[in-house]
Amino acid sequence: MTSARGIGFDYRPSATLTTLVATVLILATAAPFFTSLPWYLRAALAAIVAAHGLRRLRAFRAPPVAAVSLSQAGLWTVTLRHGRSVPAELLHARIFAGAAFLHLGWRRGTAHLALLPDNVRADHLRLLRASIRSGRV
Repeated sequence: MTSARGIGFDYRPSATLTTLVATVLILATAAPFFTSLPWYLRAALAAIVAAHGLRRLRAFRAPPVAAVSLSQAGLWTVTLRHGRSVPAELLHARIFAGAAFLHLGWRRGTAHLALLPDNVRADHLRLLRASIRSGRV
């Protein structure tokens, strides 16, 4: 019997999720124009929604994490964008429709990671989902 191996992968934001969020942002920005508010309030509300949405989308596209690894012992390590590796703790995990959503925390920060088939290798995602479902992490 072979022993379980650790999982390690570089993290980049999902293009599919980015496209979905951008589409929702466009629709939310257009929504105030279909109300009966005065034109100046509709324009102001649309500008506020667009500015906030773009700021959040930009933050999603530039995550603090560059790489993630899970050891055989269930210990998480994140490599930050500037290259420093730090031990992390899995604060929350959710499996939804073949994707894994992780909330990792470390001494001076946290990150929400969306792991979909377009940004993580299929075998790594499968092993990670199995580990989360079994409660080993």
